[in-house]
Formats: sequence, structure tokens, C-alpha cells
Amino acid sequence: MDSLQTAFFKFLDPKNLLSIEDKHELLINAEISSADKGSHLINTGDNVQHALYLMDGIVRYYVVTQDGQEVTKAFYKDSFLIGSFDVTFNHVPNKFSVQALTPVTFLKIPINNIRNLMDNSHSFCKVYNSFIVSVFVFKERREIELLSTKAILRMENFYKEFPQIANEISNVALASYLGITPVQLSRLKNK
Repeated sequence: MDSLQTAFFKFLDPKNLLSIEDKHELLINAEISSADKGSHLINTGDNVQHALYLMDGIVRYYVVTQDGQEVTKAFYKDSFLIGSFDVTFNHVPNKFSVQALTPVTFLKIPINNIRNLMDNSHSFCKVYNSFIVSVFVFKERREIELLSTKAILRMENFYKEFPQIANEISNVALASYLGITPVQLSRLKNK
């Protein structure tokens, strides 16, 4: 197993529950890819066939509202699995876009591999369920932060977590992520 696969399974399966066969089945036809800053890895409406393990770089998830405004849903950095549970489980077109904010390198894993293992491997189900729980805990913390933390603290937390891009992304993208308007963000930055 190469260092990329070792890092991926350390992320996905830290308790080492997957068999060698499960690991092999998961990565059949997987491939390493890269994209430049500004590239879209996934677009709204795409019929996505791969989950992406972000090895290096930073991406943002965003949606476009009916009136054409981009709203940033999340930022993720290296060592994270990118994709949609709705796509994976319900075979529907993707409902958000994923854009590289830095050059990125990622492992493309066929979603069919995940689906097959969900149907055939109890160990994989345990590992994937643990991953899903970690994502929901992350999202719950994010929701609580939006509801109970002052905007200035949310902004400071963002700058601590993503210093590489904090001064490069647009005020519109950052403001929407923080749950404030661009005008409010400008005021906070001037304090």
C-alpha cells in the first residue's frame, strides 16, 4: 500500500476495521487527479460518479440561490472526503458546486465501489457510518456556531482555520459562509 492509500485509510478507517479485500474493492478504478485554483470539481446538476478524497488543498461548497446569489455552504481542507450523501445513497444529481480555492490533489473513488461495499461488507458499513457520524457532528457544531456565536468570533475562527485563503476569497463568499452581509463583514474587518 502506498503512502496515499495509507493516509486515506488512516482518515477513513482509523480503527483498521476494513479487510484487505474491502480496501482493494473500495479503490478499484480509483485514480489520483489534480485541479488548479478556481476549477470546479463538481457542479450543481452533475451526475456525480466519484467521491473525492481531498489529499491537498482547500475547496468550498456553494449553492446558487434562485436570484443568482452564491451562498458558501462550507470550506474543507486536506484529508477530507468530498461528495454528497444524497448523490451516494439516492442516485440524484448533485445539488451544490465544489470549487478549488487553492491548487488541489485528490483521489477519485467510484461511488459504485462505495455502494457495493455498503451492500456487501459489514465492516465497511461500520467504518462508513462512523464517517457519517463525524460529518454530522461537524455540521451540528457549525450550525450551533452560526446560531450562538457572534459574527466577529466566527470570522476569527475562520481566519485561524483557513489562514491560507482568508485574505484571498471574496467578501461575498466569506460573508455568506459567516451568515452575514458583505457590508457587515467589511465593518468587522475594520474593527
